[in-house]
Amino acid sequence: MRDGLQSYAKSDYRFISAARTFVVDITFDIRQPNVLPRVNAFDSLSSTDRRRATAVLHKVQGFLSGFCFYKSGHNQSLLQNPDYIMQKAEFRHCPEQTNRYDCGLFAVAVVWHLLCDNEIHPSVFPQVHIDTFRVALLHGLSSNPGWATMDNVSCYFPALATTAPPPPQSADCGPGSLEVCGINVSTKTNTDDIVSDVAAHKHGPPTALDIMKAGLHKKKTHLKYYQCYRGVREWKTVRKFVT
Repeated sequence: MRDGLQSYAKSDYRFISAARTFVVDITFDIRQPNVLPRVNAFDSLSSTDRRRATAVLHKVQGFLSGFCFYKSGHNQSLLQNPDYIMQKAEFRHCPEQTNRYDCGLFAVAVVWHLLCDNEIHPSVFPQVHIDTFRVALLHGLSSNPGWATMDNVSCYFPALATTAPPPPQSADCGPGSLEVCGINVSTKTNTDDIVSDVAAHKHGPPTALDIMKAGLHKKKTHLKYYQCYRGVREWKTVRKFVT
């Protein structure tokens, strides 16, 4: 494999993959006889066959054997058994897409949840959250390449909102007060959802002044909901309201 990869450096290659995207979560330890204690696969199109996933996992095993374990005595487990990784693999139940083009976004969402130590199960996020996130991602990255931070992404996935690190507290944000971290808005002329940041410390919903500070005071703007931070590590949607 190393010789094969090296050949790509000897010429001008362009590689474009049109295959589907899914997530593989692997734990490995070259010091232990069980070099792959955990191999979890998350496929948002579970109705498809496993041939592509099997091919990818075989390539992962080849990479680990050729680059990570090649000086370890435990590498023989991988060299002698090409299906070693498949014998360890578990295809876990996870959210499923209802179309044929959102596999990449489902994979991104699964990775975000894994990074926050969230349990992945079929109802951890539905298709509707991916639909909203897709639009927000388009607008966010179009204006700011660094838009996809935990603060922004967590607004679209309830499980992330409960585990995301708390935002910085201001001096006047005391116990029981509210710190509004994001407002999800849509307009009559543009139904695409966007998120704008606003800081407000109070015991109720944002005032007209808060809305103006957030740049949301234009006509035909409807506030749908907002995420807030109360005390320590407690995120919730407070209420729905329309201006």
